[in-house]
Amino acid sequence: MRTLRVVGISISIMLILAMVFFALSTGVYLVAGAVVVTIVILGLFAELIVGIKLFSHIERYIENDNEKAAESLAKDINKAHKTIRIVGGTANPEVYNDEKVKNAFSRAIQRSVKIQVVFSEIKSDKENTIIELANEGMIELYKPNRDKVPRNHFRVMDALSVYSEKEHADGDANRYSERFNNIHSMAIRFEKAFDDIIKNSEKMYIKNDLSGR
Repeated sequence: MRTLRVVGISISIMLILAMVFFALSTGVYLVAGAVVVTIVILGLFAELIVGIKLFSHIERYIENDNEKAAESLAKDINKAHKTIRIVGGTANPEVYNDEKVKNAFSRAIQRSVKIQVVFSEIKSDKENTIIELANEGMIELYKPNRDKVPRNHFRVMDALSVYSEKEHADGDANRYSERFNNIHSMAIRFEKAFDDIIKNSEKMYIKNDLSGR
């Protein structure tokens, strides 16, 4: 991607120089036209370079490591300024009880970030940051209906950035994930998916267990 950017910038510079020499050699009356053409060309190349930059932020990789998962989750929570919406399975305590994640949630709440989460198999008899925050009314926790459990897990930050992963078990050696940064159209698709999920979910009010009331 870096090579493509260099090539694009080089071509743009050469075209600008060509237009300048053309304008100077044919008379001042064509300078205005040359300037207009140059601006158009610059705009096209700027759009190309920006597009390359955006799509270069798409990452695909395979791994299943709790420490790395906690680092990734904390980083995403920290980047949220308005909303973060999470769909998961068990809310793995090894990930969600990690100090980095707990601190990230705390800072997000202080920033007044709206946090909504959906977990299908979270255990109420084990210490878990998600349960604690839901019990304190700091986040909204939902449990999907039994026949509407999401197969894929994801999180969306500020309707702008997305982390998504395919279904996997805690004991799996690998997982498949994708990250889309600063691609609004993709984030909106996941936002809609989240809305559809909570329509088929129950909002949980936790006291001593996960039974809704």
